Amino acid sequence: MALHVNRRRIRWELLILVAVILLLTVPFLNQAYHLDDREFIEFGRAQLEDPFQFYLTDYDYAGRHFEVFHTSHPPLLSSLIASTIRVSGGESEPWLHGVYLIFPLLAGIAMYSLGRRFTGRALVSSLLLVTTTGFLVMSHTIRGDVPGVAMWLASIASYVWGVDRSDRRILALSAFFLSLAVMTSYQCLSLVPLLFLYALLQRRISLATMMPLIAPLALFAVYVAYFYNTTGEFIRFSYRTSPEFSWLSLPIKGRALIIFLGAATVFPLSIIAAIVRSKTDILLTAILFVPAAIMGIVIPFALGDIDGLQAFLMLIFMAAGISVFYVAGRGIVAWLSRWRSPDGPTIDALFLSVWFAGVAFYIFSFLPYIAVRYMLPLFPPVILLFVRCAEQLLKKHPLRQTGFLYGTVVLTLALALPAAVADYRLANTYRTLADNYQKEFGDTAEKVWFQGEFGFRYYMEKAGFDYLGVSAVAESGDLVISSLGSFTTGPDLMLAPVPEEFSVVTGKTTIEDDFPFRIRNSGAMAGFYSHRIGPVPVMLSREPLDEITFYRLQW
Repeated sequence: MALHVNRRRIRWELLILVAVILLLTVPFLNQAYHLDDREFIEFGRAQLEDPFQFYLTDYDYAGRHFEVFHTSHPPLLSSLIASTIRVSGGESEPWLHGVYLIFPLLAGIAMYSLGRRFTGRALVSSLLLVTTTGFLVMSHTIRGDVPGVAMWLASIASYVWGVDRSDRRILALSAFFLSLAVMTSYQCLSLVPLLFLYALLQRRISLATMMPLIAPLALFAVYVAYFYNTTGEFIRFSYRTSPEFSWLSLPIKGRALIIFLGAATVFPLSIIAAIVRSKTDILLTAILFVPAAIMGIVIPFALGDIDGLQAFLMLIFMAAGISVFYVAGRGIVAWLSRWRSPDGPTIDALFLSVWFAGVAFYIFSFLPYIAVRYMLPLFPPVILLFVRCAEQLLKKHPLRQTGFLYGTVVLTLALALPAAVADYRLANTYRTLADNYQKEFGDTAEKVWFQGEFGFRYYMEKAGFDYLGVSAVAESGDLVISSLGSFTTGPDLMLAPVPEEFSVVTGKTTIEDDFPFRIRNSGAMAGFYSHRIGPVPVMLSREPLDEITFYRLQW
């Protein structure tokens, strides 16, 4: 009877989880393509003609010309997009977003499985993941971030259960998910050492547990060899072949990692309440927090680099982020203090802590900037560590524990929804602009070019306008429509502006929006997509979304 009740409960909880995911994604199915969505579509188009073409030729991007343009993403998702375009007969937003629903659903279900394994609150763990700001915003895109974390979670969940139960069928499933993961995101290669660590901690090193780790490496090696043989070049992990480095940039990057972690995962005050419990916790987190806050927040505020609201939010987010780093460090120290005879909870805490620490190190050390979307693989261990802390804190008060955890879900969603709506409205702005320009200039005889990237470029090209790249042949008298917002990446602009000596500005249009949140806006200092744009991911603001400049070429 108990087993029957347990299975019935799991079914009901999974139904609730699926319903919540659909409720949070289906209303956004018509969201316009945004930022790197366009790149995935470009490579999908290339694979319509040749399923094994993983590059673009004679391509202009950000004012530069590439004879061969390589993406920094594996080909699985572009192949999926190509298949969807072929079946649907076009590049319909609802179609592609609808197909991509499989990824938040897979991520949620895999997180539920991990919640069962590492906590006593599987449903809460999975709901916390899908309601975080980072996950919710990215689940409305067709980029590789949510698919990557979905495959990541499915790989870990199947491998953990396969190792625990010595089940070869589940281990074979983990090999399948691991292979898909590596072909979805190169970052998923770090799963191999992480899962090896799990097998090592469980003392289950064998051929059966190692084969799921060998299979994706073999597939990756075959793909690298094919790519090199086809293009004569090695695969690209980043668009920056020689990223700029400055010791002075590291503290800002570290501050961003901590603050974005506290802002875009679990509701920050709940994180602090669950983790910072004892006098020792308060003392040790204060030792970390006070100097970081003085250097990263107080001094910039005194210098006028940030305003009072930004400083206040940054203090809260930083406290939450440091609390997460503290609890991960505590898990590692606890294992080191008893590594000769650790118990199950100590081993589990170590695994989650190393998962968190490894991904955090990778993001900080190897990625050119901090962005919430890059941090999604950090979210699951943060959530599982948080839930474990909350369970321990309120283990003698189950009703209060339930209220605290589900209340945290609601508060987490309350922060995430405005960010998702802000991203939706920003993305749709460029579709609307392109439609308006098509109506205004589509029937005229004059030649109209445009400058800009991302969604603006996608919809302007769809409306019939030509991209003014390096290889373009423009004539005197032609009109150029340039979007400033679609170039901005922070202090540097990926912009090939129209030379002043060969043009005259004929007009400017400021794109306003009454919705009081900004997610990618240098004026509001909202840097969800890059810490170089702003020190917090989302900000209360009504700053203009973009500025469109009209140039008339003349020579």
